[in-house]
Amino acid sequence: MSSFYNLPQGIVKTLVNDQRLNGSVFIPMDRDNVLEKQFTSLGFKTASNCDEQAVYDDAFWVTNDKKYDYVVCVTIGDRELADHVCNWGVLIAKKAVIVLDRVTFLEPVKKRRDLLENHKISNMIVLNPRPQYRAMGTTKDSVTSCWFTFKRKQDWADGTHISFAVDWNACKPDVSSDAIHRIREGNDNPVKGEQQKAG
Repeated sequence: MSSFYNLPQGIVKTLVNDQRLNGSVFIPMDRDNVLEKQFTSLGFKTASNCDEQAVYDDAFWVTNDKKYDYVVCVTIGDRELADHVCNWGVLIAKKAVIVLDRVTFLEPVKKRRDLLENHKISNMIVLNPRPQYRAMGTTKDSVTSCWFTFKRKQDWADGTHISFAVDWNACKPDVSSDAIHRIREGNDNPVKGEQQKAG
């Protein structure tokens, strides 16, 4: 993404909350460190790269082999980057490679055939409304965007889990999933460890 584009707030949080990510994040291409800033603000240990030429150097990937739990990248509109990040990411990530791209990423193109046949998509998060990536103007993207996750084979069940992040950009309170379960069950007593001392 060039500086003409931005990454709307809330997109990374949607991914983290949906898939309960836990671990370190490597961002192989992050112009202006936009993605890194969002992950860091959520408490993740991250490493990123802004040099586009480095991404296409095999030594760059070998150097980062098995150092990070997740390889995450925004590849919207750049098929070559998407293919390169996915093909290398599935080799070096400890847990998963995750890309944010348009739903057209699923089109069966010859270049992506081996990836899609050998590494199943474990998770998809469909974003609605369509994000506005343009830094100027109000035009939303013309194609639906998704987070695509390729987990290691031992970590996913057979089949793809699809989530629909409706109103992902709405202002929502930060409530833990445990608190939500207690509210739904009618028990608003905090679990041990969440209680605060009175005084």
